[in-house]
Amino acid sequence: SQEHSLEELPKEEIAVANNETVLLVEDEELIRSIAEDILQSSGYRVITAVNGAEAAQIYREQSSEIDIVVTDVMMPVVGGLELIGLLKAINPDVRVIAASGLMHGEIAKNLSNAGAMALLSKPYTADKLLGTLREVLSP
Repeated sequence: SQEHSLEELPKEEIAVANNETVLLVEDEELIRSIAEDILQSSGYRVITAVNGAEAAQIYREQSSEIDIVVTDVMMPVVGGLELIGLLKAINPDVRVIAASGLMHGEIAKNLSNAGAMALLSKPYTADKLLGTLREVLSP
């Protein structure tokens, strides 16, 4: 029967990219390179930025190509919360996932109010990162 065909698909296949481009904003080099590897091996194009200031500049120049932004919250120069505001000013419909090691109520509320469409607690697994991306990118 056809009813159960979706459930039998391995989770990875549901979470693969449709050639989307992710702007990954992360100041810690190790986390940035691991996340970049996870995303690229799942079929995403990845542009990286080391802080919010650099991310805003990249987004300003390439917003038409960038499907979604995954940003760390605690960063020097321009943090995630401020970055969401800058991105929204460029494109009110920007899709942002915010990742933070400290995701307590106040921070989560501020990020959601600023326009983050999903929140990721760090450290996150590959499955969690990819699953959250698909949730936000799926029509």
